[in-house]
Amino acid sequence: SWYRSLTGMFAASLLCIFLGLSAGSEGPSILIGGSAGAGTSDMLRRSALIRRYQITGGACAGLAVAFNAPLTGMAFAFEEGQKRFTPEVFVCAFTSVAVAVLIRNALYAAFGLPVGAYFTTFSFAQADMLAPAFYGYVLLSAVIVALAGVGFYFLLFAAKKLFGKIAFRKGTGKFVIPFLLAGAAGLVTANVMGGGHAFIASLGSGADGVERVFSSPLWATLLIVVLLKLLVTVCNMGAGVTCGAFIPMLAIGAGLGALMSLLTQAMGMPAADSDALIVICMAVFFATVVRAPITGALMTLELTWD
Repeated sequence: SWYRSLTGMFAASLLCIFLGLSAGSEGPSILIGGSAGAGTSDMLRRSALIRRYQITGGACAGLAVAFNAPLTGMAFAFEEGQKRFTPEVFVCAFTSVAVAVLIRNALYAAFGLPVGAYFTTFSFAQADMLAPAFYGYVLLSAVIVALAGVGFYFLLFAAKKLFGKIAFRKGTGKFVIPFLLAGAAGLVTANVMGGGHAFIASLGSGADGVERVFSSPLWATLLIVVLLKLLVTVCNMGAGVTCGAFIPMLAIGAGLGALMSLLTQAMGMPAADSDALIVICMAVFFATVVRAPITGALMTLELTWD
């Protein structure tokens, strides 16, 4: 039932985020929005065709509001929701996202929150896009990060099979493992907990930098954070924990991009280009795992507005 999905997802996802799991709000927001679309269709007694459009519209509106990214929400409707570009899908996505964003901004204004800085989430410096050597570093980094994304994809399926074999307390006992693992990883570094907004923001050249793990070098800190973030995210998704994975995947991609920037700087890349490389690797990792390149590119554009 749509109302059980809506309320259950709201409560469970809020609890998971509150307890510090590697979780974002965008995945639950998609399902909550889709459930609202299904409920609207049921109450208005619409046809099956219209119902699909209303579910898609609610889902992309939920993503747009959760990510502060209206273009990403619209691209999600084309690339994931309906998997085709038609005038009907465009009208459905555009009106749903526009109304959702207007309501969000109105609520922000009513509660005195800043509406003007709507698009700015992460701040990264620009690179010298006219230097041919930069694209060589991009190609090398993209191949390595994409291979890591393929590894993440297969680890996820292996985790689902593994957790599927756990029969403790009729299978619900498997949910204890992600919570214990998140707590253990959080004792190592706080960068692993939560969605990963703070970790991504700390990688920009204008930020204070990543908090070191046990006073280790930067490359070791990044490697530890990426591996732990990957492990807990795979565990969450494999067990079926109610959590969004978009921001955690972007955080893993950004961490891999930071590692690749250190490697390419040792090969001769200017340090000023590292921010752009991190942003590109974010999009590469997301697109590899989700297999939605347009959504990944637009999402990265809107999160950095560059």
